[in-house]
Amino acid sequence: MKKLLNYRILFFISIIFGALILGICEIYRQNYFIGILSLIICSLAVGAVLFFKRRVFNIVLISVLCVFIVLSTVMTIKFWQGKQEKGEIIFTLSDDIVEKDDVLIATGKDIHVDGTKIDGKIIAYISLDEESYLYDLNAGDKLMIYNGTLNPVKLFDKDKVNYDQYRNDIKYTLSCNEYDVRRYSGKTDALSYIREKLKNLIFDNINNSDTASVSYAMITGEKDFISSQMSQSYKTSGLAHILAVSGMNISFLIFCISFLLSRIKGFRLIKFFLTSIIIVFYCALCDFVPSVTRAGIMGIILLLSKSTGHRQDSLNSLGFACIILFLIKPLYIYDLSFLLSFVSVFAIVCLYNPISKVLKKILKGKMGKSLSELIAMTLSANIGIYPLMAYYFNTFSVYSLLVNIILLPLINIAFILLFASSILALILPFLGFLLKPAGWIILLVNKSTFLIGNLPYAEIIIFSLGGLAVIYYLGVFVLGGYINIHKKLRALVSILLAIFFSVSITATNISAVYKENTFIALDSYTSHIGIVTTSQDSKYLIGEINDYNYYLIKDELIARKIRKLDSIIITQKPSDVNALILIAKTFYTDKIAVLTDDWALCDEIEIAAKIGVIQIFDNINYKVKDLSIYSHSYDHTRLGTVITVNGKSILYPLTYKQSSLEVLSTLCRRVDIVVSDDYYSTLDGMLYLVKSTQTAADNVINLSKTGTYTISL
Repeated sequence: MKKLLNYRILFFISIIFGALILGICEIYRQNYFIGILSLIICSLAVGAVLFFKRRVFNIVLISVLCVFIVLSTVMTIKFWQGKQEKGEIIFTLSDDIVEKDDVLIATGKDIHVDGTKIDGKIIAYISLDEESYLYDLNAGDKLMIYNGTLNPVKLFDKDKVNYDQYRNDIKYTLSCNEYDVRRYSGKTDALSYIREKLKNLIFDNINNSDTASVSYAMITGEKDFISSQMSQSYKTSGLAHILAVSGMNISFLIFCISFLLSRIKGFRLIKFFLTSIIIVFYCALCDFVPSVTRAGIMGIILLLSKSTGHRQDSLNSLGFACIILFLIKPLYIYDLSFLLSFVSVFAIVCLYNPISKVLKKILKGKMGKSLSELIAMTLSANIGIYPLMAYYFNTFSVYSLLVNIILLPLINIAFILLFASSILALILPFLGFLLKPAGWIILLVNKSTFLIGNLPYAEIIIFSLGGLAVIYYLGVFVLGGYINIHKKLRALVSILLAIFFSVSITATNISAVYKENTFIALDSYTSHIGIVTTSQDSKYLIGEINDYNYYLIKDELIARKIRKLDSIIITQKPSDVNALILIAKTFYTDKIAVLTDDWALCDEIEIAAKIGVIQIFDNINYKVKDLSIYSHSYDHTRLGTVITVNGKSILYPLTYKQSSLEVLSTLCRRVDIVVSDDYYSTLDGMLYLVKSTQTAADNVINLSKTGTYTISL
């Protein structure tokens, strides 16, 4: 074992800690398989440590640190979540204040309820009037709610972990009307003041709002001001990483400080401490988000190794950064920002050199060397984040490598100009105009990402690797040269791993084949939706799509490994066009059928989605591939839409008015399945699928109790 493994103690300790925390939390959440698997990985990592020198010291060190980790994790699970508080609530606003759709969304700290200090932070949702006096709030202002309720944020909410709230220590939410609020002017703290001043400088000197919001995110990591469309275009094109402050920011900060201090000879330790203080201050300015904190710690270790004349080990530095973060915030193991930062750096450390060596043999000259390094960096990072992207987002950016090769040099220039001009403008505000050149370059990048994001198949759906992700990262470790084996054997192992990964990724991404002619009704509290699979292996989405059930639909389709929809049939006038378009584009839909008299709405959907739209009128038969659609109306009242599949009919009623019940009852007798809000005894049907009901009738299925329900047609 000693000769086989290229050992890195700090990296191994970070793996031990991560697996231990995950094991404890998953067992607490009753996910016993993942919990036990994590504890087994933790035990194997501890066992590996026993084979190396200073065995007693290592075990004592790991044991002591593990005690701290266990205590910290248990205390977090037990005591992080507060209890509901009611009364007179006073809190101080931070600089995270957003006005959206007549709602003020603000983060507050220093919370008091009836004079008693409450630990944690709060997100307040305040409904605003057109003439509201709560506009133009500033960081440091105080708000008092006369009689409000603080609702605690759950750390583990069903299958979801609220890692964003945990990271920002947001323990409560509050909803109220502006008439229940009184505002008081106050003084902001230094960090909020600098952030606010920087934001104003950027938005005042860069006229385009999307460009300004991206510029602000590149410096501080704050994405609240980026529009959803712009955020999606960066994600689709594979450039979302530039919106997260990380190694690029810290590297340039260190470069700037080193350049300024280069004329001063000697005083290496003083320079180290001064640079470290500035790095910590910058991490605080970015609110200590995991990615920049990880980069900051690694940057400080790099500076320390140079100051003391020691060689820096990247894998150990990464491990040390993770250990520090886990000791402070153990549940960072669930934080996506932390995970993406960790695995991307891990993959770069392991794979950058092997990939760049191969590429440099192919690409010759100075240009070839630079291109090889850029491709190696991008490719290794993408390999690292693939399992996480498959698990959390189920998407992969097809043009990511090409986009990074073309646009990353431009982005680096923009970032250097933006960073340098921001520092100068903070010191001398009249130099704010220096931000404009960076803004021009970022505007060009924005337009490029938007164009790329709209290319065919810019983003494809991928499915999670599941437990294979563990073997995947072990393979990355082996390929990185951290297993000491002979070159020929290493080449053989590399080929076998490449074949294994290719087969595994291909196997997990094969779309599922379903039983012919089935109807899958999804449990939704807001609207009805179902998936129909026909004998031709065609897949249809039927019902209503809106902002409330969008994620339910998307998650269900991905969980069932459905990558493509033949058609979406909307059984009433769409209430949320954006959600419909997103589902249609994400799942490469061929046709959209919409029940509406609004021609302009159909044109809007067709233009935005670039998908053909069939407009459904009343009392006319429509054929969409192997489905038949008929919208029934009586006395100028729409009764409902009937979808016929394989001779079986599904009715989505649209009205329950007393005057229409008799006709609707007659209609129900002709159909096989009625998908309804509730069960009405006056309506007679073969089978009812309802959201909630009190009846115990055999032909009534309560979806809220049974969850997803599948019927053969």
